[in-house]
Amino acid sequence: QTIFFDLKPILSKIHTSHWELDDQIRTVLSTLRDYFQDIKLWIPDYFFAKFIRKCFEILRHMYLKSFFSKGYLKARTVDAITAAALLERDRLNLLQFFSQECLELRQTG
Repeated sequence: QTIFFDLKPILSKIHTSHWELDDQIRTVLSTLRDYFQDIKLWIPDYFFAKFIRKCFEILRHMYLKSFFSKGYLKARTVDAITAAALLERDRLNLLQFFSQECLELRQTG
């Protein structure tokens, strides 16, 4: 929970005009990467894998909650094609990040 409390200011910019101008998800993922590198030193791989999965679930939930709760669909500041491109960009960044984390875990045993 501490990690996501620290990320809350960044996550609050998702699905706002900041989201359209800046790649907020990359900032979130960069912060998570820093946390993961530190935490990996302290817990066994088995629990680290569970931790990563839980982080993915929490982040996915926060992202979708933000998208639907801010009325972004009703009060779009960009056209539907641009919004879809932004969503796809974020989806690909999330998948790439968490796939890479899982791959590294598999390689280390």
